[in-house]
Formats: sequence, C-alpha cells, structure tokens
Amino acid sequence: MPSNSQLVGKFLLDRKKKLFNKKINNLSQKNSNIKHNGFTEIVKNKQNYLSVEKQSFEYFRNSKFDFGNYVLAAEEFASLNAQGSIKRIKYVLRKDPNFEAAHSLFLKMLLKLSLWKGIGKVARNAVKHHPKNEFFLNIFARHLLSVGEKHKALNYYEKCIELNPKSYNSWLALGNCYYVCRNLNKAVYCLELSKKISHFMTDSAFLLESNILQAHLRYDDAMEKLKAGIKMFPLSKPLTTSLAMTNLKIGNKEEGFELYNLIDNSKRTNFMNLVNYKLKSKNKNPQHEITKINLIEDIEELNKNALFSKENFNILVLFEQGFGDYLHFYRYLEPLLSLGHKITALGANKSVFSLLKYANNSQLIRFSSKLENEDVEKFEYKTFTMNIPFLLGNYKNTPPPPKFNLEKLKNDKKELNKKIKGILDPKKKNIGISWKGNKEHIADISRSIDIKIFSKIFKNQNCQFFAVDKNLTKRDKNYLKKFKNLVICDELIADWADTAMIVLQLDELVTVDTSLGHIGGTLYKPTKILIAKDPDWRWGIKGNKTEWYESVELIRQSKKDCWQKELDSLNFG
Repeated sequence: MPSNSQLVGKFLLDRKKKLFNKKINNLSQKNSNIKHNGFTEIVKNKQNYLSVEKQSFEYFRNSKFDFGNYVLAAEEFASLNAQGSIKRIKYVLRKDPNFEAAHSLFLKMLLKLSLWKGIGKVARNAVKHHPKNEFFLNIFARHLLSVGEKHKALNYYEKCIELNPKSYNSWLALGNCYYVCRNLNKAVYCLELSKKISHFMTDSAFLLESNILQAHLRYDDAMEKLKAGIKMFPLSKPLTTSLAMTNLKIGNKEEGFELYNLIDNSKRTNFMNLVNYKLKSKNKNPQHEITKINLIEDIEELNKNALFSKENFNILVLFEQGFGDYLHFYRYLEPLLSLGHKITALGANKSVFSLLKYANNSQLIRFSSKLENEDVEKFEYKTFTMNIPFLLGNYKNTPPPPKFNLEKLKNDKKELNKKIKGILDPKKKNIGISWKGNKEHIADISRSIDIKIFSKIFKNQNCQFFAVDKNLTKRDKNYLKKFKNLVICDELIADWADTAMIVLQLDELVTVDTSLGHIGGTLYKPTKILIAKDPDWRWGIKGNKTEWYESVELIRQSKKDCWQKELDSLNFG
C-alpha cells in the first residue's frame, strides 16, 4: 500500500493528465538513438540506482552513459511518478553532467510540470556543459526573461540564431525579447524574418505584431491583428488577454472585462501552489488511509445568477498579478460583502495583507496566502478579482478605493511613526519617490527610469525626498548617498503597512507606475504618477486624471522611452 505522500503526488499529477499525453511515453526515444526495448522488463532492483547503473553498462555495451537510470526515469515520469523520475535523473546527471540527453529529459519533465522555479538552475547547468544546444539556450533565455534579466536573455536568444539561423521560433523569440528591451526596430526585423521562414503565423507572432503596433500607439490596428489571431487560435490565453487589456486601455470597459472573464481560469495561476497538501492524519497507520484531495479548480465558477441570488454563499476570491493589483481591485470585495456573501481572499503575496487588514470591513474578510486541503471543499464558488467588474456589470460607476482605519495603523506603528517624524524636515516639502518597478514585470524597462536620470529632481533644495522602496540595489544606494536632501527608507520598511505609515507622513508622492502610486491613491495622498507613452491599461490613453484614484495626477510621457521633459515639468509648489 503506498504512503499518503505517494497517494497525494499521484492524485495531483493525475489531475494534470493533459500534460501527460501519449507523446510522453516516447521521451526517452526522442532523446536517444539507443534501443532500450526490453531493458525495463529485465532490470532488477530498480530502486537501487547504482545496481541499475551497473546493469545498464552490461545491457547498453556501446554506451558510455547511464542509459539504464535514464530509461527508468522516463518510464517513471510516464507512469505519473514525477518525484521518483526527477530524483533518478538528478542522480544520473550528478554522476555524468555531460549526458546531454539526460539534461534534455530533465528540462522537458520540468516544463511539463510547469515548474519554472526550478528550470533556471537546471537550464544553466545544461548550457554550461552543452553551450551549443539550441533547446538548452532557448529555455535558459526564457528563464532569464521571466526573472527580469532581459538583456542577458537577449544574448542567449542571439546564440540560438547563430546555431540555427532558419529557426522560425528562435527569430520570433528574439524579436519578442527585443520588444521587451525596447528595441522596436530590431523586433520588427526579427518578426519579418520569421514570416519569410514560415508564412504560417503562430499566436506568438500575432501577439508580437500587436505589441509592436501598440508601442507605436496604433491601437485600432493592434486590435484587428489580435482579432485575426483569435480567429485562428480561439483558445489562446495570450491573445485573449491582450485583446481584453487593449479594450480596457482605450476605454471599452464592458468588452474588456467580458473578454478577460472568458480566459480559462486554470491558466491564470498555479492553483496547486495555493493549497497545503501535506496531509495531517490522526490514523496510526496513515499509509492505509486514502484521503480526499480537494482542488481549487473543482470549485464552481461564480456567475451572475449566484452573485445576485437571495442566497448567501462562501466565495473564494483569488488575487492575481502584483501588489498594486491587490490594492487596486480590493475595492471590488466590498460589493460582494454588501450582497451578503462570505469572502475569503487568497493570494500568494501575503505581505500585502499586512496593509489590507487595516481596511474598513477587513474583519469580515478572511485573508490567506495558502489554504488547507480540507478548507477547499467549503467554498461554493470561486472567482478572480478581475472577473468581479464583469460579474457586477456596473461599468460606469467605479467603486472608490477602500478606506483604512488610520488610527489603528498609527497606534500599531507607534515606533515607526516616531522615527519618521524625527526625520521629516518641517521647513521643506517632504516628498516620497519611486523610480523603478519590479524588474520581472514585462514592461519594466518602459515604465522605470534610470536613477541617474530621475535624480535631476533632487536639485530642488526646497524639498526633502524619501526613497520609499524596500528593495534598493547596492548600486542605487551608493549613488543616492551623495544627495543630502534624500532619505533612504529601506531599513524602515518591514512590510507594506510600514510603507503606508511612511506615506501618511509625507506631503506628496512622485513615482513611476508601480505599487507606491496605488498606495498614495488609496490613502488619498497627492500623488504624481509618471506614465509611459504606451501606458498600462488602467490609466487609459489620454487625460491627467484617473477614475481609480481621486488624488492621483497622471504625467504622461510625450516621447517614447524619454523622460526628460516630464521630469523638468515637475512642480512641487
């Protein structure tokens, strides 16, 4: 009888059975010219890796690699024993890191499981030992792009082209990376070359062309391109998401939110990371206990009929995207409460909850970064925060941001409050600043400003500036130390409630499009947000005011990728 952990692992992997199609059984054959038919049937003591290795060299006499454990790893993975297969392939690579097919198998297993957190290290090791393998280079480049190392990713995509200049996918990937790095001319060049290689456009090609059009503010053309792509790829999440966001950006709120609601929820987040599946058994012999596994994806999707019915339901609301989005869409939880429903707000970024717990009526909402297995079945419905505007259907009247119990916040943060007051300059205007966002954000290069350019505002000696950012780089901190009218706040910040406490004491905020702008707007603090020429959807494409925050002024970039005019225009009174 298998143990509980094995039952859990098998059950969860079985739920991902669409990832384990018939092709998976041929993984080992695809990565090797060695014929291994019959080895898995004759091998003895399969769990003894060393024994398998010895039998392997006897069976595969012409091979210098451990094909025995390699073949068994592929078999275990095909049999849904991912944990066992990964453990075995790690053993193979520790013994011989030059085994190219083993690296390939390991990466393909991780890709099938969508385990991107582990892919970076594995891909780096594969590239180290096989620097001319196009597949390894491509996967490592994708990893670098996902963690914000965009220019480093560019180098690896270029190496893919050097190895295979006729690869459609490599030219397209390189073009996308150039687009992210804001080199639009090279992005267009790569896109056009990919079209010459193959006239059939993938959904990625449609998306890249649309993104380039939007970067040039050609929104109508971008919309037509996305619609054409969706006709060919109706189930494409990237195309549907982009079309939804573009509609929202140009002011088509009803169509935008309706489209966003159509996105397959199973593709919007990794549900398994949000539930604790470490079972707690009171059974003296837990290996004999078959426990029910509850999955978030099995909870029924919230619909308008249920939302507005006279019944009250237990609803799971999932946050998505970054911290700013948590704050931005928290306002939509109030209407759900007013309809009498019981709300649990679930999001991986638990540091946000340190601030949200001070919002009015927050005591009526359960905040969680991870659910227990047994709690999942208690919910009648689930939805995402960005689905709620569509479900409510009231697009004209945007709910105001939540109000906070500021007295409680100040009382809980007495020591911090005292420190900040001791730093404030009563003779100057005290201004909070942020010049950068999360480098992992796909649009970070276009929305962030180099500190050496942003620092020109520090010349105003009538102001004292506060760098309200917990994650400053060593380079930025060393550069900022030369400005006597600037306070670095990173050591004052432990959580987002601390950030809010600092903001409350300041006169004004000046920030790029990042979380600080959302905090300022939520707390009704006068806030100037520097908006890129091609803006994030929520700010629209024109005007200096926003429906989302009454106290926010939008300062729009007049020239793409250049902030000089906007920084010169800042007036602090």
